[in-house]
Amino acid sequence: NLEWDANTTKTVNLYDVYTHNFTPSTPLISSNSVFTTATALTNVLGEAGDYDYLVTDYDASCITIESISATGVMTYDCTTTAPTSLSYLNIILIKK
Repeated sequence: NLEWDANTTKTVNLYDVYTHNFTPSTPLISSNSVFTTATALTNVLGEAGDYDYLVTDYDASCITIESISATGVMTYDCTTTAPTSLSYLNIILIKK
């Protein structure tokens, strides 16, 4: 979820959002015993600069994407008071 405040410019760190999805609160279950800890998984994910960040599509009726830095910080403008339940933002990360 993005921070939302109409007619303001915001930033979100896409790399942090991505890695948060791989920070389990319980032990990992894996076919490879190397990946039983969050630290081992984080080492595989790499650093923010190891990825290219792409916005492939978004709801232009409520958001304008201004830029994405090389480390995954996206700057965006909220153009409405609130997105609808049909609003979307598709982002992919590509390992360099």
